[in-house]
Amino acid sequence: MLNHKIPPNVNWSFNSSSNCFEMISNRHIKKNEEINDSYGNKCNSKLLTFYGFTLDSNADNTINIIIDDDETNLKFKDNLKKTLDDDNYKTLFAFLRSVICKKKSLTFTNFKDPINIETEICCLTYFHKYLNEKLKNYYSMKYLLNIVNKASLKDEKYIASKYILGEIDIINYYIN
Repeated sequence: MLNHKIPPNVNWSFNSSSNCFEMISNRHIKKNEEINDSYGNKCNSKLLTFYGFTLDSNADNTINIIIDDDETNLKFKDNLKKTLDDDNYKTLFAFLRSVICKKKSLTFTNFKDPINIETEICCLTYFHKYLNEKLKNYYSMKYLLNIVNKASLKDEKYIASKYILGEIDIINYYIN
């Protein structure tokens, strides 16, 4: 079994001549050093579900955003990373622009780009309110950090708390 690390220190493949899997180091591996493979760039929900662990400061971590605007009947569902460069962030803001324009009976066809400062402020306000409501569904940071500081690394409560703290970190990134 290989532990996950990016970048890995081995490459593995199937050798049809020997009918075996082979691992070949891609750099010098010191005596007693772990041999690692990459499980791929995955968010913590996938790492936890499929492999039973999460990563601290996971750049691929995401939160699930589900917006069902009753007034306009517009819906959005996607995962959002902790970066403004994420395509899903851009898609989310195109969606929010369409919601705001529909609520204000404004007619635009290109929601990809900012429309005006007033619309952008309305989008940010809408998203801020959504995230604050989402944040209310989580345990407090104090409670979760208390668990993390007391539990062992293999404890289910520790792993779950780290997972939730990762989601809260993304929410706070966008709120602040």
